[in-house]
Amino acid sequence: MYALKLKGACLSLIMHRFQPTRASPPIKEPPSSNCGASEPGQEFVAPELQNLSPDDIDILDAVIQRAGSAATTFFTIFKAYSDVLQERGLDPQEVIYYGKLLKLGTLKGRNWGEKWGMVKAQAEWVSLSQSQLEPPSTSFL
Repeated sequence: MYALKLKGACLSLIMHRFQPTRASPPIKEPPSSNCGASEPGQEFVAPELQNLSPDDIDILDAVIQRAGSAATTFFTIFKAYSDVLQERGLDPQEVIYYGKLLKLGTLKGRNWGEKWGMVKAQAEWVSLSQSQLEPPSTSFL
């Protein structure tokens, strides 16, 4: 019994001295969220929401406006999406814009207007950046 107490005291003494240099792995920096965007505040968006055409932007913008930018549920967006498709004579079975809206819903934001604002701002920034890279057109009269 005495030996057991002695071993416990020694173990306690050894454990008291044990101080690991680090108890957990080092903190890793999260991957950069701007993925090539050189302007501050330009957040990365999913591939489905990149390279939007002016028609894409127009239709998605109409959906968000119809639902109201303060909308927070997909049901509200889906109803507006259905109405916009019907008004524009688009196929109600189309899935391209539906998929874009689903992806938009996964972004962080207080409401659909905020989420769409981020995507739209990036689309406009990319469009502006690309137009600045194109050489000026020259016309000969």
